Amino acid sequence: MGNLAYIKTRLPVEFQQLRKDLEEISEKRFNGTLTFSPWAVGDGWSITFLGYNRHISAYIESPHEIHIAHSAGDLLWWIDFVITNDLALKYDGEISDDAVGETWKGEPGKYPTFSNVLDLMYDHEAFGGSEHARTGCQQLRAASLEHLNEVLVTEVKDKLGKLIGE
Repeated sequence: MGNLAYIKTRLPVEFQQLRKDLEEISEKRFNGTLTFSPWAVGDGWSITFLGYNRHISAYIESPHEIHIAHSAGDLLWWIDFVITNDLALKYDGEISDDAVGETWKGEPGKYPTFSNVLDLMYDHEAFGGSEHARTGCQQLRAASLEHLNEVLVTEVKDKLGKLIGE
C-alpha cells in the first residue's frame, strides 16, 4: 500500500490501547472531533474528521510498528501529521514516510494549527522564492482554508438540520 507514514516504536503497541491513544489525541489536539471505527483489513482504526467524506487509517503492522495511511487533502494531511507525530512521542518512536528518504522523531507541540501546516506546506521559499511562487502558494493556502470552511459549514448545517427537523 502506498502513501504511508511509518512509526517504528520502542514500546509495544496493542490494538485497544491504540484506540485509546487516538481518542486522547482527538480530545487534546482536535477538541474531540475525530471518530474511529475498526479498520476493515486488520488491527487498526479508520479515523474520520466530523462528517468529512475521506479518512485516515492507523494500523498495527507489528507490535513495534504503526502505519498511518494518508488520505488526500490538506485538512487530512494536518490530522495525519499530528497523529503520526503524537503517536511517535507516546511510543518513543521514529517516523519515516514512503515519500521521504529520512527518519525523524516526534516533537512536542508540533503542527499546532491547520494554518501552521499550510504555512509549512505552502512556503514559497521552498518553491523557489519568486513572486510567482509566493502568489501561487498564497492561492493554494487560501483555497485550502476555503475548503475547510465549506466542510465545517456543511457539517454544522447537517447537525443543526437534524436538530430542527429538516
